[in-house]
Amino acid sequence: MAWIGVLCVLPSVILATRLIWEQTVLSIQNGPQMVGFSLAHSPLGILLFLGPVAGAVWSIAAIVVIVRRRSWHDPIRLGLLGAFGLCILLMTLPYGFWQRLLAGAHAHGPYVGEYVSYAAATGDLATVKAFLAQGVSVNVRNEHDSATPLHAAAVEGQTAVINYLLSKGADVNALNAYADSPLQDAISMNRADAMAVLKAHGGENIRGSEAQRRQAIKDEVDGDIKRMDRQR
Repeated sequence: MAWIGVLCVLPSVILATRLIWEQTVLSIQNGPQMVGFSLAHSPLGILLFLGPVAGAVWSIAAIVVIVRRRSWHDPIRLGLLGAFGLCILLMTLPYGFWQRLLAGAHAHGPYVGEYVSYAAATGDLATVKAFLAQGVSVNVRNEHDSATPLHAAAVEGQTAVINYLLSKGADVNALNAYADSPLQDAISMNRADAMAVLKAHGGENIRGSEAQRRQAIKDEVDGDIKRMDRQR
C-alpha cells in the first residue's frame, strides 16, 4: 500500500532536510556545526536516523513488487523510490561540498577563519582553494585561538595543504594566540612530514610563554561564552 511507502520514506526526507539545513542556513548564521549531533541526542532524532533503514527495507520490497508485477509505470512507488534515493544521495554529500557551494556567503561572514582552518586540518584542499578563490586571505585567523590555516594543517600533518598554503604566500612563522608558530604545532603533535616541509620553507620553532598560554586559554573560554550568548 502507498501509505506504507510514505511512512517508510518520510523520515529520510525529514532527516535529509534537517541535515542540509544545518550545513547551509545554520552554518551561515552560527558557524561550523557538529552536523547531526544535537539530533542524535534527542528521541525524535534517533527515530529519524532509523528512517534510512526503514526506507531501504521498503525500497527493496517495492523493487521486488515492481519486477514481479512488471509495473514499470507505477507513479507512486517510482516516485517514492526516487525521493528516497535522492535523500540518501544528499545525506552522503560531505560537509565540504556545502561549504564550497556557499563559499561566497561564508567568505564574507564572521566565521570564515574557522571554515578555512577546519578544511585545512581535515585535508580538504578543494574547500581551502574555494575560499581562497573568493578572496579570503591565506593567513585568515579563526575566532577561537587566532590560528591560521597553516597552523591547522600543521597540527594534523596535512602536507598537501601545507605546501599549497605556502605556495600562496602563507606566513610560515605566523603566531597564534598562544604565540606558537606552525612548526611548534607540528612538533607538539609529532608530525614529522609537516615539520620537514615547514623547516624547508624557513619555519622556526617558536613557542609562547606560559603567561601567554594562560591568557590565550582565558580569552578562548570568554570568547566561547560570548559566542553561545549570541546564538541564544
